[in-house]
This record gives sequence, C-alpha cells and structure tokens, in this order.
Amino acid sequence: MKLLSRLRRTTSGNYIPEIDGLRVLAILPVLMQHLVERVERKLRPLDKLSSFDESLISVLPSGNRGVELFFVLSGFVIARQIIIYENSKLKIKDSFNFWTYIKRRLTRLEPPYLIVMVSLFIFIKIARFLNISAFSEGTQSFLSDGENPQEHLLASLFYLHGIIFSSFPAVNPPAWTLEIEFQFYIIAPLLIAAGVFGFRKIKQIYALIIVFVGITLLASLAESIFLSTNNERFYLTHWILFFVAGIFLAILRVDKMRFKKSHANMLFIYGLSLIYVGDRIIISSTQTPTLGLQAILVLGVSAIFLSVFSSGVGNTFTSNKWSSTLGGMVYSLYLTHLVIFQVGVSTLFSLFFIGNFLTATVAYGLVVIPGAIIFSSIFFILIEKPCMNPNWPKQLKNRLSKETIDLTDSTSKSSEKESELFNTR
Repeated sequence: MKLLSRLRRTTSGNYIPEIDGLRVLAILPVLMQHLVERVERKLRPLDKLSSFDESLISVLPSGNRGVELFFVLSGFVIARQIIIYENSKLKIKDSFNFWTYIKRRLTRLEPPYLIVMVSLFIFIKIARFLNISAFSEGTQSFLSDGENPQEHLLASLFYLHGIIFSSFPAVNPPAWTLEIEFQFYIIAPLLIAAGVFGFRKIKQIYALIIVFVGITLLASLAESIFLSTNNERFYLTHWILFFVAGIFLAILRVDKMRFKKSHANMLFIYGLSLIYVGDRIIISSTQTPTLGLQAILVLGVSAIFLSVFSSGVGNTFTSNKWSSTLGGMVYSLYLTHLVIFQVGVSTLFSLFFIGNFLTATVAYGLVVIPGAIIFSSIFFILIEKPCMNPNWPKQLKNRLSKETIDLTDSTSKSSEKESELFNTR
C-alpha cells in the first residue's frame, strides 16, 4: 500500500481513477505492438515465422487504436480543466488564463520529455560508438548511421520532427504522438470555447454536434488541400476528430452519467468490438484512417467512456487501484518503454534464443514488460511526479536562492574567522 501511494499521481483537481484506468487500456495495444514488432523483426530474417504466426500477427490489435484513445482522453481532460457548470449553465472558468494554461502544460510535461529525449540521444550515440548492435539490427527505429543526429534531436525537442522530416522521431519514435498532442494544446482553448458557445447558444446537443462536425470537416478539407498523404499523420488536422470527441464527452459530462450494470457491460463490449472491427478494416487497407473510419472508432471509444463511469467490467478494470495507479504513470512508461523493449529483446535473443514466435513473445514479454514498468516507476517517482506540483518551478527557485544565500553566509563567516585569526597573530 505504501508503494501504491508513492506511485499514485498527484492532481490539483478532483481525481477520477477511471481516467487513469483508461490510460492503461490505451497503453496495452501500444506495448503489445512494440513487443511483437521486436520479436518479429528478429525472427523474420531467419525464416522462423510459420503460417500460424503470420495469421496470429495479422489479428493482433494495432497500437494506433491505443494512441487514438489517448487523443480522446486529452480532449476530455483538457476540457474538464477549462469548463465549469454553474447553476446548470456551462461556461469557461473565470480563472482560466491561456498563458498560465500553456505554462502549466510545459512545466508538467516538458522536463520528463527533455530528460528522456536527451538521455536517449546520448545513450544511442554511446551504443553506436561501442558498436552495440541493438539499435542497428532488426528494427526500423532509432537513429540510423546516415542521419544527422543533432538535427533530429533539435526538431524533436521543439515537437517539430514529424513536420520537418515527415517521419517518426529518430531518437524516440513513439514521441510522434506527443507532437500531435502539443499542437492540440495550443488550440484546445479555442476548440473548447467554440463547443461551449454552440452548446449554450442553442442549448441543444445538436448544436454541439454541428460545431464539432464543422470543425472536423474544415480540418479535413485543409488537410486534403495543403498536406500530402506522406506526412498528414504528423499534423493535428488528421486526428482532430478524436480530440473534439473528447471535448464533446467532457461537455456532456459523461463521467456523471450512470447506466445499469448489464447496459454498461454491453456498451463496453460493443465499444471494444467496434474499435477492433475498425482496426481490421484500416489494417487491411494499409492506409491511415479516413474520416468515416475515424467516426467508427470514435463511436467505439464513446461507448467505452459511457460504460467505465457506470459499473460493470469496464468500471471494475479502470477504477481498480492497480490499474489507476499504473495509468497515473503511463506518460513515463510511454516515453521509456520502446528503448527497453529494443535493448531487452535483442539481448534476450542473444542470450536465450527462442525460434518459435509465440513462445518467444510470451517469454521475452514476461521479462521486458515488467522491466519497463519498474524502470518507468522509478522515473515517475524521481522525475515526473515532482513536476505534477504546479508550484515546483517557484519552489526550486526559492530553494536555489536559499542555498545561494547560505553559501554566501558560510563564505562570509569563514572570511571573518580568517580575518580574526590573522589579527590575533
């Protein structure tokens, strides 16, 4: 219990465990895909994949569906921080300030991000210098020899890698989603204000639908005119529907809705099924989701949201203390897991080679997944959790100032003692 309390996130608002539980639901397909990729890329060149293995790989859910759930969660969480219901009327909080909001996003998310990206950059450079093969064999990720590493790192630090290079961040590939999130943070207050205006003006849910459908269609039109199919996934315009869906769910206050257990279970299963069907269609077409397919996925996610805040299996999973605790540190896990998977799977293959895909995935997964969770837990406690305190920059500044004053006083007293000693002599 003491460990759980140390790992549990801190928040300045009302804590809702189901939100963190949903983050676990989102990270699971991401972890599964990245683990399977590492094993598959090791065995495929050795011709060790059977027809059964190929069939199994083809039916596994894509990590992109987890990413889209993260996008909906971001819209939901940010909207709940900005809007408020007073006397049954929806409005933007009087205390909301755009620059304070941006500053809070930066102080909360930037330090862990910078530390991971710079540390990974140094780690990969050292590994290549020592000719460690983990970053050059069996993977399409991380820096390659022909790239200018400093340029890629600099672009990632400013959340511009996808826009500049039209590719996944070379230092830490999963960070491409954080670049999309950062684009959303900038315009989120405007999107939320549009939703609030539409909802209040007509006082109908239809107005909210019209506003957000209009925003989505405009974004889709801008994407088709200005962006190529090679780089559209690195712009917010391609994923805007998921973010506005999160805002929509927050305005409707789905966390206050309650359904019977049987109905909640049906919604949860329906939502998962709808997402999986959409996932199969997208994978079979080998393209990024169209607006129509995204709408199917959003319906699935919305059904899951409606179920987890009620009762039943969805609520049991997301509100569980272990799920919600792990979900609170998902940002740390997301930032650090891929390099642990890459190095871990490569090392395990060298030490204990397993030629069967399913056996290798399970055996290596039982090592690298707990390893990633343990490492991210330490990172969370030391780095991310302190940044959840909105006053940490001020407290750090005060502490440094105090230490400077103490050091000055100590030096001054030392000088006085030396002077007294000299005068005595």
